[in-house]
Amino acid sequence: MKSLLNLKTNAFGNIDALQDILLEECFEEHQAYKDLISFSRFLAIGKKGSGKTAICKKILELPKTNPWSMSAGYNLNDYPWHHHHLQASIGVPENEKYIQSWMYLLLIASARLMNIDQELPYDSDSSRAQKLLERFLIDTYGTKDPDITNLFTPRKKVRLTSIKAGFPGLEVTIPSVIAMDKLPTVIQDVNKTLLRQVLLCAHPMHKYYICFDELDIGFEAKDEYYCQIIGLLKAARKFNIAAAEQGKQIEICVFLRDDIYDVLKFEDKRKFTSNCVARVEWDTNRTKNTLKEMMEKRFRTVLADGDELVRWEDVFEDSSINGRYSKYNYITEMTCLRPRDIIDFCNLILEAYQERAQNGVNNQFENVDIVAARAMYSTNLLYEFDDEVHKHIPRYEDFLEVIKKVGKSKFLLRRF
Repeated sequence: MKSLLNLKTNAFGNIDALQDILLEECFEEHQAYKDLISFSRFLAIGKKGSGKTAICKKILELPKTNPWSMSAGYNLNDYPWHHHHLQASIGVPENEKYIQSWMYLLLIASARLMNIDQELPYDSDSSRAQKLLERFLIDTYGTKDPDITNLFTPRKKVRLTSIKAGFPGLEVTIPSVIAMDKLPTVIQDVNKTLLRQVLLCAHPMHKYYICFDELDIGFEAKDEYYCQIIGLLKAARKFNIAAAEQGKQIEICVFLRDDIYDVLKFEDKRKFTSNCVARVEWDTNRTKNTLKEMMEKRFRTVLADGDELVRWEDVFEDSSINGRYSKYNYITEMTCLRPRDIIDFCNLILEAYQERAQNGVNNQFENVDIVAARAMYSTNLLYEFDDEVHKHIPRYEDFLEVIKKVGKSKFLLRRF
């Protein structure tokens, strides 16, 4: 095994999956990833830092290794939610008022994805559908590749002349040009037409993935936000079912923090969870995936000498901590069973080791290195809590101060 002393800072990876140069080589094929790419589940939920974005990134890179796969990803960081709010359906339950507007967005995203499939059209029906979709996009948005953030901009007008022929009876039920603020009154009929054309257009032998990640950006614990997320989940499920019924491999993949999913309330949520949810979690009784295996891939990549097999026990010496915990159990408890945190902690342990190391020092991490790294890691974890918790519990900093003053990790409620 190569020397730990010679490794660079952050040698075991970046806590941001989008900047992690080891991700592609060291990606752990979590069961949630397998569920999504096999079209058996579409909603990946997990803690912040559990690896959802890593799975999303891996799905978006599928076309590099499989020419029959197409993918597109959206994080909606700069999405004009105020325009989307104006698309709420009237006369339906609160948590269903955004289903049709999300369906419209998903259909436009699907039509955009079809544009990069070089094998389309694959038959006469596909050719006709592709031309109708292209004409609709150009008539309405001036391009066959519109920006998703501009779909509901008030200055746009939906022009339906091109797609009326795709849905019998549509030409006599709604006008050919619709102002964007009037779209909610006819959007259900428009979506039926677009869905039919998208599914006719898609190649039955190809796989299409449309991913929505980082939906917690801009998260507010308000009913309007929850309604938007519920609308996306229900629209995605409806779209995916329709695609499966037509024998097309198109999937809307959604990545969502589990604390946000847990507070959503909608009809048949239990059934939805059982059939649609893939949990991104590690070292639990619901998964075979472990952080140990994930880190060992990273250790091998940076430390293996040739084809050498580098295990966790080769990197961490074998003594327990406080006579009770193995190093692995101690570190996983400290890092909340999250890949992001264990990568961060191991990088900090490496720094502590390199500060301590002298010639002749054992080429393994010891308890003293873990203890030395703990203070800096705790500071980093506090920043994570601040980012994740304060929107759920506005006064959490006050509660944290009480815990600091108590000064113990375990205490009775009356002491708190």
